[in-house]
Amino acid sequence: MLRRVARASLVAGAVLCLSISGSQVAMSAKGGGGGGGGGPTPVAVSEFRSLEFGDVASSSNGSGTATISTAGVKSTTGFAIDMGGQFRAGEYRVTGEKNTSVDITLPSGNITVTNGSGQTATLHSFTSDPSGTGVLDNKGKLTVLVGATLSVPANQNAGTYTGTFTISVVDPLNP
Repeated sequence: MLRRVARASLVAGAVLCLSISGSQVAMSAKGGGGGGGGGPTPVAVSEFRSLEFGDVASSSNGSGTATISTAGVKSTTGFAIDMGGQFRAGEYRVTGEKNTSVDITLPSGNITVTNGSGQTATLHSFTSDPSGTGVLDNKGKLTVLVGATLSVPANQNAGTYTGTFTISVVDPLNP
């Protein structure tokens, strides 16, 4: 299980600018017998690159969304405006027993990011590649790309928005 901290930076003005990224990671994964006793290598997951939305603006006319695909493509809907900035899919590295199938679970509901003053935005519709199940290669490695959608309300206050989301990776044969 990988717990991500999401941060959003907002600037004052007629539009809202959001940057979602994270720098603190708490990790755990299930599977494997662990070291020394000849058992399988335990499953581990680490963040290589954080999921980042760059800058997204929403006017006072209405809300909108920004989506980052697993391919790292950014798109917006509604009143959300792509204002540039660095954006990319999250990239997570899984290690364990070679040629092992693992189950990948992403958040299924809404994840709230908040500025600490009651203003919120929502992350949802998480996707991954591979989706659902992945297979570690012959060196015991797998890269998981993660995308999501950010819902940005109208009339959002400026500030830094934070929240967490969890990614679980489990070896179903050695839970």
